[in-house]
Amino acid sequence: MARCHVMGWVGLLLFVFSTLLAGCQQVGELRDTVLGNSHDVSGELTSSSDFESDSLRSIEDDDFGDDDDFVWRQEEEEHRRFLEEFERTTMVHRRTNFDLRLGGFFPMDSDFNETLSLGFTGEIEVFKNLYLGLSVDYTDMDVDQTIADVLGSAISDPAVAGALPGLDAEQWYDGFDRYSLLFLFDRDQPIVQSDEHDLTFRWGLGLGVVIMDGEIARDAFAQGLDVDGRTYVNFLARPKIGLHYKFLENYLAFLALGYDFVPEDSLTVNIQSSRTKLGDVDASGFTIFSGLGFTW
Repeated sequence: MARCHVMGWVGLLLFVFSTLLAGCQQVGELRDTVLGNSHDVSGELTSSSDFESDSLRSIEDDDFGDDDDFVWRQEEEEHRRFLEEFERTTMVHRRTNFDLRLGGFFPMDSDFNETLSLGFTGEIEVFKNLYLGLSVDYTDMDVDQTIADVLGSAISDPAVAGALPGLDAEQWYDGFDRYSLLFLFDRDQPIVQSDEHDLTFRWGLGLGVVIMDGEIARDAFAQGLDVDGRTYVNFLARPKIGLHYKFLENYLAFLALGYDFVPEDSLTVNIQSSRTKLGDVDASGFTIFSGLGFTW
């Protein structure tokens, strides 16, 4: 059942992501076509104006000398700078980013310990400074106190195991392997731009799923009591902000802060092959990542 839920979430998100990407590509191609036509027209106008300017300049040189030639060259330089600025600020370069990152996850639920996370991201520029991409993270989450730590003895009665008072659902587990799959929508805001070094503020949103595969606290249950964990799957939203520093032509370093929002939902286990719903678990938390990226 959990696997069906995972495939359902992934299928829906893939459909939405592919639809958005196809739409962005069509709009981008239309925009490139319009801009290409405008450049052709601009080139023709420039050629025509250059011819007229040359003709006028040849006449004016006879009457007015070098002053008018200087003014004409100054206007030509200003026009060239305008075209360069226009291309720099509006044209899409179809840049692709790939990064590897290491960071920390700080859970909202006090039953979980702070832990390390690692992951990678791939993105492509679809509009000027607007990126779509995919992110995958892994976190090894430890539970602070299990049932065995709280009770100090193993449980042998399934009825008691299904109705333990004062214990949280996650305390049935030693820990969780936490995976997150996110589709990203990111926006870059340049702060400093130069020929060699760029500093960019990035903000965005990731939408996807979180999958938690738990390891049951075996020492909390007596021999012969069969207790198995079930995979936990839920929706995940991650708003984030960060700084990207490009220190070489194709290399950058970054720092990112985010918050993982996961709606509270119940954990379930199988006790003697009978499904038992435990209490809700809060899988939300803050993230901080740093790492290296590659852009081309």
